[in-house]
Amino acid sequence: MSKTIWVTKWALTEGIIEAPANPDRFDPSQHKVCYPSKHGYATYIWMRQPDWCETREAAVAQAEQMQSKKIASLERQVERVKTMTFSVVETEADGKVKP
Repeated sequence: MSKTIWVTKWALTEGIIEAPANPDRFDPSQHKVCYPSKHGYATYIWMRQPDWCETREAAVAQAEQMQSKKIASLERQVERVKTMTFSVVETEADGKVKP
């Protein structure tokens, strides 16, 4: 039984992908997803939640949450880079550090 799901795994790089999927009969949280690749042919992959959502609205909400987390992570990274200090280590000809 095929149904449509919205894949959010690559939402920050490729966007939300609407794709047909078939649920696994033993594990309903896992689906075999078919989506078009960059080269124009169909790609099949097994996906588990939370990499996909059952509604467009849930996918957008999840992508917005992913975006907020990524922005917070990048802001922390910028702060770390801003506080970095640099020093020059002098070495001798043989590569040993000068005292």
